[in-house]
Amino acid sequence: MKQVLIAALLFSNTAFTQSVSNNDTSVLGEMQTSYTTASVAYSSNIVFAGRRDSTPVPYISPSIAYYHKSGLFASGSFSYLTAANESRIDLYTLTAGYLYEKKNVVASLSATKYFFSDKSFNVQSQINGFVSAYAGYNFNNILTVYADASLLFSTDADLLFGTEMNHSFYALNNALKITPTAYVGFGTQNYYTEYYTHRNYGSGSYGRGGYGNGSTGQTEIISSVESTKFKLLNYEFSLPVSFSIGNFDFFATPVYSIPLSPSSITVNGITTKEPLSNTFYWMAGLEYSF
Repeated sequence: MKQVLIAALLFSNTAFTQSVSNNDTSVLGEMQTSYTTASVAYSSNIVFAGRRDSTPVPYISPSIAYYHKSGLFASGSFSYLTAANESRIDLYTLTAGYLYEKKNVVASLSATKYFFSDKSFNVQSQINGFVSAYAGYNFNNILTVYADASLLFSTDADLLFGTEMNHSFYALNNALKITPTAYVGFGTQNYYTEYYTHRNYGSGSYGRGGYGNGSTGQTEIISSVESTKFKLLNYEFSLPVSFSIGNFDFFATPVYSIPLSPSSITVNGITTKEPLSNTFYWMAGLEYSF
């Protein structure tokens, strides 16, 4: 079951344990041998809990990971920002954890540390790291259901919870796999307050520049963002596709994200609702196992 953690390790900056199940798990089996993977992947944008910056954040992310047959694993990656006039390594990521697989059950516990560039406008850029757990059960290869929980660390902690359903279709002697997936996420957003108040001043674009007005040179001061309530945050619909040839795995995932429950944002004493919009983005990459 080589692909169980590929997407989580490459795109943990996009979503946490939600991405874990997107590459494999319709047929679960115990890990028989230890192995190492080297990967490179591209993400067209960073969307987290349905939220994104006004400026796209496209990443190229090389990654290396080691999986021991006991279930222990560790990985490291970096993400290179390819946006116009912003080329730089924007994020380093380290992850370690434990994966359990037996028959129709899969579960994992892991911890991830983020190292963002001071210039980053990734919507998660105020998150220092997180611990996460998930569990999934395959119902006779008809439907796989997951639940995940993550504790995020920034100035204040956040709790995220999500649930997912998917079903995999196979072709070409099981080399090709397509997995329609639906996900719903809940949680608090203290990290989002930090994103607004520490990252977003006066560049003239909503999100990256917050409510700053670049044309007048005036900075609009954000005094509060409603973020402590535990609420429904987003729906996501995705279609992960993977194709295996020997030790190589090719994968691509188009995603449509629907944000919900806009926060109340107070700017210069005036309170308004956070503007939200649906987003389509995609990820694709290649992995080699040895």
